[in-house]
Amino acid sequence: MADGGTDTFTSSPAAGVAATVTYTITNTGTDTLTLTTPSVGGTVSGQSNVTVDSLTLGSTTVAPGGGTTTLTVSYTPAAAGAFGFDLDIVSDDADETPYDITASGTASGAPEIGVSSSEGGAVADGGTDTFTSSPVAGVAATVTYTIANTGTDTLTLTTPSVGGTVSGQSNVTVDSLTLGSTTVGPGGGTTTLTVSYIPTAAGAFGFDLDIVSDDADETPYDITASGTASGGTLISGPDGTIEDGGTDAVASSPAAGGGAQIVYTITNTGAAPLTLAAPNVADNVSNSRNVVVNSLTLVAPAVGGNVPGGNNATVKSLAPRLGRVVPSGETVRLVVDYTPVLAGAFAFDLSVKDSGGSPVIDFTVSGTATGAPEIDVSSSEGGAVPDGGTDEITSAPAPATAASVTYTITNTGSETLTLSAPSIGTSIAAASNVSVNSLTLGSTLVAPSGGTTTLIVNYTPTADGPFGFDLDIVSDDADETPYDIRVSGGTAGRPTVMLSDAPDGFAGRSLFRVTASFSEAVTGFEAGDVAVTAGTVSAVSGSGAIYILSIQPAGNGSVRISIPAGVAKADSGLTNLASGVVNVENETAEITRTEIAKFMGQRAGMLMSSQPDLHRFVFGKNRGAFSLSTTGDATALNLRSRSDQPVWFTLQGSWANVHGAENDYVFGAFGGHTWLDGNTALGAMVEFDSITREDGDARIKGQGWLAGPYLAFGLPEQPLYLHGYMLYGRSDNEIAPFGTYTDEFETERVLVHAELTGELERERVTWFPNVSASYASDEQEGYIDSLGNYIKKQKIELGAIALGVGFDRTLGSGITPWSLDGEVQASYTYNYGANGSSSTLQAVEGARARVELGVTYATDAVNFRLSGFHEGLGLSNFEQFGLSLSYERVF
Repeated sequence: MADGGTDTFTSSPAAGVAATVTYTITNTGTDTLTLTTPSVGGTVSGQSNVTVDSLTLGSTTVAPGGGTTTLTVSYTPAAAGAFGFDLDIVSDDADETPYDITASGTASGAPEIGVSSSEGGAVADGGTDTFTSSPVAGVAATVTYTIANTGTDTLTLTTPSVGGTVSGQSNVTVDSLTLGSTTVGPGGGTTTLTVSYIPTAAGAFGFDLDIVSDDADETPYDITASGTASGGTLISGPDGTIEDGGTDAVASSPAAGGGAQIVYTITNTGAAPLTLAAPNVADNVSNSRNVVVNSLTLVAPAVGGNVPGGNNATVKSLAPRLGRVVPSGETVRLVVDYTPVLAGAFAFDLSVKDSGGSPVIDFTVSGTATGAPEIDVSSSEGGAVPDGGTDEITSAPAPATAASVTYTITNTGSETLTLSAPSIGTSIAAASNVSVNSLTLGSTLVAPSGGTTTLIVNYTPTADGPFGFDLDIVSDDADETPYDIRVSGGTAGRPTVMLSDAPDGFAGRSLFRVTASFSEAVTGFEAGDVAVTAGTVSAVSGSGAIYILSIQPAGNGSVRISIPAGVAKADSGLTNLASGVVNVENETAEITRTEIAKFMGQRAGMLMSSQPDLHRFVFGKNRGAFSLSTTGDATALNLRSRSDQPVWFTLQGSWANVHGAENDYVFGAFGGHTWLDGNTALGAMVEFDSITREDGDARIKGQGWLAGPYLAFGLPEQPLYLHGYMLYGRSDNEIAPFGTYTDEFETERVLVHAELTGELERERVTWFPNVSASYASDEQEGYIDSLGNYIKKQKIELGAIALGVGFDRTLGSGITPWSLDGEVQASYTYNYGANGSSSTLQAVEGARARVELGVTYATDAVNFRLSGFHEGLGLSNFEQFGLSLSYERVF
């Protein structure tokens, strides 16, 4: 046997039986040969279909000049067939150690069949398999036979068939035979033979089964199968027979929200009549999921044929069976009307009960309503990614090294999602510092209700630094195709940086802060390293990986902040990748316009409420007067001229706190008229006003004027008076919106007013009915503020219609200085704000009522008046009430 040669065994040892082979070792050299003691673990390898049990060496030394010793190898072949192993003999022979031998042989053996049943356990050849279960007559059942090979050679089985393998069928029909494999390995290998059968009727049944193999003394292997079928109730639907406790999976897909119908056939396979209870939804249906069962109807077969089966079948002209008694062997129909609620899976449990209320058969009905596909995508890197979102690659692949990202595409809809096969040319765009190598889609079809597939994108970053590309996933999702994803990442090694905590917007030059978070500690990061548009970095605080940036806006544009690549260094010596860009909107112009709109709205309202009473100036007999009044947070002064002159004037001032804002307002007017006849006067007047408004840091003041004609008319010999006027003017204004700078702007103003008043005396009470309508507008011209922001033009409008009646009653008898006066007024107010919204003006809009009642003490020179008022009746969001004390000096 040469070193490296093969020892081919001439004997054929039996599989599973220990055998030996002896090797004689001869020393033909001139010095003693020394052998290393062999062991199975150290000397034997490559065992195939064999186990080497032991090695026995006669002596570890062999004399020179032809001395010998022996090495005996004990082994056991595992199974019939070829076997072998490698043997190494280690010695001090300089050029032949180890001495390698490959042992090879063939073991003999024979198969041995054994059979056991899932019903009766082990079954001997020629024995009987007595079923322990009681299958229901008419319902398919199975029995499984496990075929084992306990022999030492492969067992070969002949493929069985019902016609060639089954005989002696009694009260039963064998439908099919399913063999797991035609070969069974030796030494305990197994396979299965499944027999599907249907008992014909209740009672004993049986059949003979022959299993043909190459087992020399047990072929065929004969088994007699024997059992007893039970009688009962069978139920079948459009999709076949349903077992008790089973599920009827509706094959059709009814539309969600639409009515559907299933017809079940109930067969009495027992010997005695079956009495069924009339079904109803409350007693027979439970656990409804995404479905409403509308009705259950138990009916007899139609004359001339059976009820057509199938989902959505319509049952017509069927009368309930009297007593609902089903004789043995006959059938009845159960009609189920239902409506799926939403697209997707639906199910409900149905129980058929006898007249005593006991369940006869229970099963579950399930199906899927039609709907639409809905795509969702998640990434192996960044998790869930919305359509139009960005997938941040967190793994940081090395430059010039292939990497991949896997996208799991989920269909959460109720219809199959169809995907278009992707390609680099159509699905990838805007690649930067990266090459996309391939796109691998798992499947173009994704099952509804949570089905998934994967899209694997293989890519290679080109060089160190950030990289990215756009990925489009095209599908039949109606509102999300293509599904756009921006893939963005950076190569390994360099630290990344993210900007956060920035506000959405700023006003003026208000300082704000932004957090810069590096992926690891860095050094050398300073204020000059931050790129800022329309602003500067006033300070940088922090260390390590977290820094706080203090940003000072220039005030004339939105601020864009980013950190360029290479400005900070990590401990590894690598510099950072660039951050994303943070944009902070400049809200200065919008806030300024809002403050101006509030200012113009309040000024217009105060202008309308301060208008002179032309009726009194033209037709009245009032003397001049100076008055002072106070109401809550407001104080007012009023000076007016006498009314018996063709020229008149009035001057008013008020100081008030409205919603926390300080408002100082001065109003003056003067005019003159000429009489066209004894009842009509035509004149002109000029009005001027000045207002200062302070609200926190914001401060606005303005001076303006209005001028125009007026017309007053009195009905001859009747106390009924009409006057009206139209005024046009302008104003000059200053605004400091944040208290840090002041700008100027101009406005154009219009005021229109008409009023009808009357005077009616009844005994000691004088009544003053009145109707009025007013309109005011104020339009701000556009301008550029001190920071360079353009403040667009805007216009506010206010209007009011009022109907009221006042009274004055002398108190006491005779001539007395005391009187009781008051007024009830109903009005409707509307306003239109600068930005198309009345809310900009913070004014009350809608219909409301005001009630005022006062007591006056009057002399020839002095009037004192105490009054109370309640305003806002009829409005849910506005109410005012209070007391007013006034002093008037007449002249």
